[in-house]
Amino acid sequence: MRRLLAHGPLCVLLLVALTLRLVAAVAVDAVVSQTEGRQFLVAGDADGYWRLGGAIVNGSDYAIYDPPRRVHRMPGFPLLLALSRSIAGDSILFARVLLAFVGTAAVGGLYWLALKVVDRRTALAATGLAAISPLFIGQTVLILSETLFAFFMIFAVGFSLDLIRSIKSDASTLICLWNGLLAGFTHAAATFARPTWFPVIGMVAVLAIVNGFGRKKTYGAVVASFVGFSSLFAPWIWRNWIVTGGRIVPTTLWAGPSLYDGLNPEATGASDMRFFDRDRLSAQMSEYEVDQAYRKRAVEYAKSHPLRTATLAVAKQLRFWRPWPAASEVGHPLVAVTVGLFESIVMLAAGLGAWLMRKRIATLAVSLLPVLFFAAVHLVFVGSLRYRVPAEYPLLILSAAGMLAAIDRSRMTLASRAESVS
Repeated sequence: MRRLLAHGPLCVLLLVALTLRLVAAVAVDAVVSQTEGRQFLVAGDADGYWRLGGAIVNGSDYAIYDPPRRVHRMPGFPLLLALSRSIAGDSILFARVLLAFVGTAAVGGLYWLALKVVDRRTALAATGLAAISPLFIGQTVLILSETLFAFFMIFAVGFSLDLIRSIKSDASTLICLWNGLLAGFTHAAATFARPTWFPVIGMVAVLAIVNGFGRKKTYGAVVASFVGFSSLFAPWIWRNWIVTGGRIVPTTLWAGPSLYDGLNPEATGASDMRFFDRDRLSAQMSEYEVDQAYRKRAVEYAKSHPLRTATLAVAKQLRFWRPWPAASEVGHPLVAVTVGLFESIVMLAAGLGAWLMRKRIATLAVSLLPVLFFAAVHLVFVGSLRYRVPAEYPLLILSAAGMLAAIDRSRMTLASRAESVS
């Protein structure tokens, strides 16, 4: 009973998070159903994921479109949709409900992560912000991979911190190896949901070696992290080798078109993939060749137009960091204003929190590195608030620290004024 009471505030926050997400699931499904034949708010990506989930359930070729794209998407999110479709058939509402539970688990994961770097009060505050964030709530129930990625990313960051701390401490070699395996597994799972995360396991290895340089257990733990990562990734790479006719493809073959989307003569910083259908390269080339062709075009454009590339990078960052979505992205101006106000407060508080935590390296690293990593990625790829959302979960740790400091300062000011009056 004592343990249950001790976790009472957390349970309440998770219940609030789940309730809000379930309401959002029903609301979004109702809005989408108002248009005959419409299934998704973000039709292109969501439709592709939904089809791939169906392909897994039916045991058919893991491919979409014609000509078939067999290495178009990572299998992590389609596997979750396959679970949904195996239970409830073609019910998209059930998939949204399932995602509501995944989103709530991500909120709980944030509490677990925050406790590693801040006190319980701040961890609960960060969890509360995540529970009620209108941006998190809305995106959770869309048929998109961001929420699943956020869940795995949170645990990948936490286990990476455990790995580095165990290497620096007097922890046994066995514990270091275990932490390495957990970090590798969770980074692989996160990459299965979002391929952009692929290089992060290498960055973690570098940080581990730097922090534990000269210790034998360091290298064993780093190897263990790669073993954990590779054990999940090896089947996917082998499958890609087979379907591409002997090509090594660690993630997908959609990076080339995505890169060109952000670096081409018509680029604005926002996504506009109409060039893909217009060029029709897939009618003349293999999926691998199309990917390579667009990679080459993007690199050539960047080299020949350095000033334009720099201007686009600024535009992409503005889109990535802006606190408010466009009304067209969320369907109603009031929603855009609500999200914008909440995000503006969160960002300002995060800035204050970062200043207050400036001497706590672990707290800053856990909170800032994920969002800074994605900001760097979207200097070249198209920018959107959508791509920032998963990395904003850890950032809320700093937001919570900043808000609590501001509240405490306000209370002290009011108390001192009351004393002076009396």
